[in-house]
Amino acid sequence: MVIQKRLFNRPAPSILTPEHFRKGHEEHQTYYFAEPKVRPMSEILNLAGCRQDGSEFPVEISLSYLETIHGIFVIAFVSDITRCKHAEEEANRELESFNYGSPRSTETTGNG
Repeated sequence: MVIQKRLFNRPAPSILTPEHFRKGHEEHQTYYFAEPKVRPMSEILNLAGCRQDGSEFPVEISLSYLETIHGIFVIAFVSDITRCKHAEEEANRELESFNYGSPRSTETTGNG
């Protein structure tokens, strides 16, 4: 596995986080370590990962942690959601074309 060799003994954020997000990521890490909890990061944020060639792709990330005698270890589950985003965009396009193609009633209902 190429990715495992690239990540072994290296902080994943330095490899997977796009350059323009790294400074903010360091601040988020500090906050997370101060009060770790299991949570999906993607609920609020549109997140991106960075490929080896520098191109970006959409990701979902869930965080967990393990507290040991050696300190807190963070576990991040990172999923490439490119296919999901493409399907979502296609569904939105179809919905928009359906809505624009349907006649809409401008009449209101009510008394007389």
